Amino acid sequence: MGGFGYTDASYKSYPECTLDALGGPVDCSGNRLQNAPKYTASFSARFDQPVSDNLKFFAQGEISYRSSSFIRVENTPNFIHQNLTLVNMSVGIEDTDGTWRVSLWGKNIFDTAKEVLSFDFLGTDYAHLNAPRTYGIGLSIKY
Repeated sequence: MGGFGYTDASYKSYPECTLDALGGPVDCSGNRLQNAPKYTASFSARFDQPVSDNLKFFAQGEISYRSSSFIRVENTPNFIHQNLTLVNMSVGIEDTDGTWRVSLWGKNIFDTAKEVLSFDFLGTDYAHLNAPRTYGIGLSIKY
């Protein structure tokens, strides 16, 4: 299963989007929207294999991609969110009727670290990174 997105978003008219270093207006008309990647994509796959009459093994993988985007409305080249690709995986055992499942899972398994949000507040730049690699054991029960 997968998906692909394309966004070609720009400001049609934004003549005074901000002020330059001398206090003059900056025209951002025609600039790409900030925090709007041009391309996004995702793909997931799952493999199921019976191991007995009541149990099956599963393995699942997911990958997501986001192309670069400008952080600021004025499209400053020094302030760009870089491309981001994340990979998640899980393996486990579940009963064939879906009542319970035990799994080992990992998110961001290659420990990719990129800015996902940044902004300027009162002259100070703030940045947030995506979540680091995480992993765990899951147990789910339907009742």
